Amino acid sequence: MAHAVQLFDSDDSLAAQVSTFLHDGYLSGERLRVIASAEHMAAIARHLGHLGCPVAEALASGRLRWMDAASTLQLLMPEQRLDARHLRSLVRDLAQPVDDSGVPLRVYGEMVNLLAERGDLRGAIALEKAWNLALAGAPATLLCGYCSGHFGDPATAAALAEICREHDRVRTCATDLLGSWLVERH
Repeated sequence: MAHAVQLFDSDDSLAAQVSTFLHDGYLSGERLRVIASAEHMAAIARHLGHLGCPVAEALASGRLRWMDAASTLQLLMPEQRLDARHLRSLVRDLAQPVDDSGVPLRVYGEMVNLLAERGDLRGAIALEKAWNLALAGAPATLLCGYCSGHFGDPATAAALAEICREHDRVRTCATDLLGSWLVERH
């Protein structure tokens, strides 16, 4: 499994960067999953279309699946605490349809961003750790997206550093000045 994180300064940057991440997976024959807000899903779909990905066809075939981040997070944390059993079930669901070909899975998720938005950075870190355990050894690439504005306060520095440590890679983009600056400092 590969697990990356990126801090986005704007919704447009998020849509552009996530669609490129997904398009790379599409070109490699991977199954694509997106766990995001409806607004972000629509923007990502537009960008994917501009990149040449046949979004409607990919959705119809099951190669691309969308999941709402807020409702998925509610399933994983029914009582404001992470339920590992529900996460394992989600990972199995994400991997559907099951096939023996070993086709890799490429996932973009922003449930952790919803937790950060609520100020629940401990919950975000717990979810990052849980993803690492749930997908260990799986043929999967996971990109987690956060709004960089959640980490502008110096009081969040330790949490940001821990979030970055839970990932194999911290991605940056020249258009995300605050996100790049925050990553460099931590």
